[in-house]
Amino acid sequence: MSKVRHMRLLISLAIGLFVLCIPLFLLTSHITWAINEVQLYKYGFDKYDVSQENGISDEQLDEITKAVVQYINSGEQAEALDIFDENEMAHLRDVRRLILTNYIVAGCTFGYMVVLLTGGFLRLKKRFVPILTKLALAGSILTLALLVALGISAIVDFAGLFSAFHRLFFAGDSGVLSGYMPCIFTEGFFADTTLFITGAILVESLILGGISGIFVLRMRRSSRLTAAGGAGPS
Repeated sequence: MSKVRHMRLLISLAIGLFVLCIPLFLLTSHITWAINEVQLYKYGFDKYDVSQENGISDEQLDEITKAVVQYINSGEQAEALDIFDENEMAHLRDVRRLILTNYIVAGCTFGYMVVLLTGGFLRLKKRFVPILTKLALAGSILTLALLVALGISAIVDFAGLFSAFHRLFFAGDSGVLSGYMPCIFTEGFFADTTLFITGAILVESLILGGISGIFVLRMRRSSRLTAAGGAGPS
């Protein structure tokens, strides 16, 4: 009996972790996209007139962007980063640490979902489909709930949320910047990026929840019809 309970507990933990992995993977994968998407940086530079406001040419901004992305991914410090002072570089080192952690979480969540899906289909075959649809629906609902909470916080006070994020993840004064970095990568740019990521996750979670929800409803309807047929006269 004890072994059965332990097995049920492990299965429950595995299922719960899979559901949690859905919003985590969606978030970390989109952050990975945003960090490496050069066009997103260019959009922010154009929208907030970074070149005109700071006297930095578009060519220089392009070099700085590529240097930042290169530094985050490889740790190599190109000459274009010399525009930043010591405190800004300390901040960039902290950013790199966070992004590398993000990469690890994205890889681990993806790997775990692949392993669980593979194991589920190998062991249960077609019987795993209804389980998978319920897990996908639960994951999409959890994702939407987290998005609503984040969205409300951002609407109420994005500046306060942004400041709290820096206090939480950046040690000392590395999050307090006064040089070129906050002028190039403006608060508005980060607000827009957050909006893009949130919007993409929202659409994807709605699609995932809609498809899985339809399958769940169909399976429940099929089960009721089967039960009603079995309970009828022979």
